[in-house]
Formats: sequence, C-alpha cells, structure tokens
Amino acid sequence: MIFAAFYYFPVSGTLLKPLHDRHEVIEAEHTGLPHDEAGVPAELASVDAMVAEAKRIWAERDMAGEVGLLMIEHLGDANGYVSIYRAGSDRVALVGEGIHFKASTGEVLREEPPSDPVGAVNEFLTGLHLQHLNTGPCAGCTWLALAGLYLYCHRLCVFCRKAQAGARQTRVAGLPAGRCHGRDHGDRHGAGGGRHAGGQPLVA
Repeated sequence: MIFAAFYYFPVSGTLLKPLHDRHEVIEAEHTGLPHDEAGVPAELASVDAMVAEAKRIWAERDMAGEVGLLMIEHLGDANGYVSIYRAGSDRVALVGEGIHFKASTGEVLREEPPSDPVGAVNEFLTGLHLQHLNTGPCAGCTWLALAGLYLYCHRLCVFCRKAQAGARQTRVAGLPAGRCHGRDHGDRHGAGGGRHAGGQPLVA
C-alpha cells in the first residue's frame, strides 16, 4: 500500500508540496542551517576531517560508532553544509546523532541534542520497524522471512485453539438438548418412557 500510494497517488509531490516547502523553511529557522543558496561559489573542505570530528563527538557522548549517512546540501555554494549521521546497525533505536558542518570551512554548525523520553520511545519504535541489519542482504531477508513465518504460525495456532474450544462448546451445549428431547418424548408416551402410568413395563 505504501508503494502504491507513492507511485499512483503522489500527493506528497503535488497537493502537499506547498506544505512540505513551508515545513522546510520552519525547520531551517529552528536549526539555523541554511535553507537557500547564497549564490557565492565556495570550495569544499576536507570531508574526512569532518567525519573524524563527528566520530570524536559521538565517542564523547559514549556512543562511539561509524557513519551511517552523509549528505551535502548546496554543494559548491557558500551556504553549503555537510550533515553526518551515526549508523544504527548496532542498536535497535534509530539514533541519528546528526552533526552538521559548514562545507567550506569544516566548522561545526549544529549538534543535534539528545532526545527527551518521548523522543527516545519514538526512536526505539522507529528503529524496531526499520531494523538495520549489519549483515549481508540475503541474511537480512532470511531474518525477515523467519519473523514473518513465526508470526503466521503463531496466529494459526491461536486460530486452531479457538476453533477447538468452539467445537467443544457446541458438543456440550448439544447434550442437554438431546436429553430434553428424550424426556419430552417419554412424557408424551407415559411417564418413564415405555412404561404405563403406574410404572409397569409394556408387554408386547
């Protein structure tokens, strides 16, 4: 459904585009990162040095790790900046710990602050959904397939238990009905079923 909505109902790029653009402007004002180009050419500083600085900052936060994502905005412009995010393959929570550098000088523009408790829960649930597997693609697909198989078998077992319980209830509920039917039949042909009213058995 997600891919069908993206390809056949692309409202995010049509109807919602003005809202998306406005959100980008508000986010830029909040973070202090340039939203538009300055129109002034500028060289790109050493990206390796920025990566090393980002790793040093993560290590100081007791979250040493590798780079998971590196993006360059406004490349070749004076307002260009480099965003480096930490890889999350070693933990469930989707932690970005983004560090943003000025592209022309390598100066740190912004360090994303630690998440509050609500944000931490959101990061954990998001990471649980988008679990990064630090393995090959085949191993990752196998892991997901086994998880789906386990979920299917679990639901099948639950369904079978409910079906068996329903069948037992049906059999137990049918017993009084049969007994009542036999008693009513006996009452119609004399008390005791096959006997005279005085209790003596019928003789052919």
